Amino acid sequence: RMNSVSTSSFPLIFYKFNRSIHTTKKQFPLVKYMKLNEDFKIEDQRRRIFSPKPFIALVAPCKINEGISRFLPEEMVQFSEIYSSSKKSTCFFIPASGSGSRMFDFLYDYLENPNDKNFKKALFLFNNIASFAFFDELSLEIKEKIKNLDISIKDLIHYILEETGKNYGDLPKALFPFHRFNGKNLNPFQEHILQGRLISEDISYHFTIQKKFKDLLMSFVHDLEQVSKSSLTVNFSEQNESTDSFVFLENGDLVLNALNKPLTRPAGHGSLLENLQTLSSDLIFVKNIDNVQHFTKCKNSNEVWSFLAGLSIEIKSEIHKLTSNPSMEALSLFNSRFHMFTESEINAISSVESILLLLKRPLRICGMVRNEGQNGGGPFFVSKNGIIQKQIIEKAQVDLAVDQAAIFFESTHFNPVMMVLDIKNEQGEIYDLFAFNDDDQFLKVEKNHAGKDVVFIELPGLWNGGMSNWNTLFVEIGNEVFSPVKTVLDLINPSHLSMD
Repeated sequence: RMNSVSTSSFPLIFYKFNRSIHTTKKQFPLVKYMKLNEDFKIEDQRRRIFSPKPFIALVAPCKINEGISRFLPEEMVQFSEIYSSSKKSTCFFIPASGSGSRMFDFLYDYLENPNDKNFKKALFLFNNIASFAFFDELSLEIKEKIKNLDISIKDLIHYILEETGKNYGDLPKALFPFHRFNGKNLNPFQEHILQGRLISEDISYHFTIQKKFKDLLMSFVHDLEQVSKSSLTVNFSEQNESTDSFVFLENGDLVLNALNKPLTRPAGHGSLLENLQTLSSDLIFVKNIDNVQHFTKCKNSNEVWSFLAGLSIEIKSEIHKLTSNPSMEALSLFNSRFHMFTESEINAISSVESILLLLKRPLRICGMVRNEGQNGGGPFFVSKNGIIQKQIIEKAQVDLAVDQAAIFFESTHFNPVMMVLDIKNEQGEIYDLFAFNDDDQFLKVEKNHAGKDVVFIELPGLWNGGMSNWNTLFVEIGNEVFSPVKTVLDLINPSHLSMD
């Protein structure tokens, strides 16, 4: 349940901070035990971790016209016009709680274990630091020392990362200065909002955050309102701590913290399915916080959002016609146009009721870019219980020791997390999203804690197992809309620099 708070400082901003989200609907097993006693949760997680886990059974990678649809430019324009002329409420859903420290992994590595590889990266940053937006926020003293080569690489790194300096190592990626624009720096939190307003001024935004950065985020919202002289609807929620996983030693014993209580860890972005369940917009745009181009180069990305949204509206309209008058002939005509379902799924239909079961599911339209060697998930045909479906699959889900590796590394496309979701049924009621995930797609995570090897569960990924049983369409989009910032050095790639 979301608690709404309004303040006189931020009129017309609706701030929603998630303290506890409840649903009375059927929960899937890994979430169901959140409401049960701790002993049950511990035993359930111990059983899952130390029992053989079924790997995903890949059949083939999805390719153009074989699981991935490609639309002509004129068709894309037509779908965009459908969206722009619609009155569908729209919300950006952007997980934004990830630590920015990962952008500086090579600097931490250099401090702990300097080698040729991390030294060259650290030296590149040192020699080109004035090209980065965050340089503008360094102290005058540090800037002067850099100019005069009066500071060592290690001392500059300590200043950038640690609390005695800029403390960027503790800042979430959402708040790190990415781009220079009109004489100011913009972080991705600000830029997602500004770019979204180019699509429509009525779009709302929902960010999942860390609680300690709430006030700072709200100050940025207030600044944007002042500059744009307009109101914004920005919502926030936290990852529910009840979804956290218990940590075990390899012998199955619980790991305890300093207070002699069971140690827990966040269970991955699959936990955010609960947050997504609370959104009431007709269309939900899902994207990653670090995939944002410079403001002067966001036109293509915004056009893609409008195209995917219009395509979603058209498909939902056709599905509504099908559910109103279901038949195999009508379903076949629909599928010959959009290729949403596999031949295996169609062949498994045995009655009108099974047609309706197939159609009455949440809908997602997933943009796919050409694979250029990125780490992450891709589109595949997957077999489960004798039925072949389309899924987004990551390497950690696949047993690469068998012939599955050959299939996985034949993938031509990559999931950049540009998805348009429709989570409502024909009556406008929100589906129970937990009923459509694949509980078997949890991950077993192995880490080192206090010098000991430990393991814990991550819930099925939000757009992997979390959306496993949704109606899914994969659509090719241009690679120019994918410009993630995995390392701070990515910020001087062309997509992150001004067009001027």
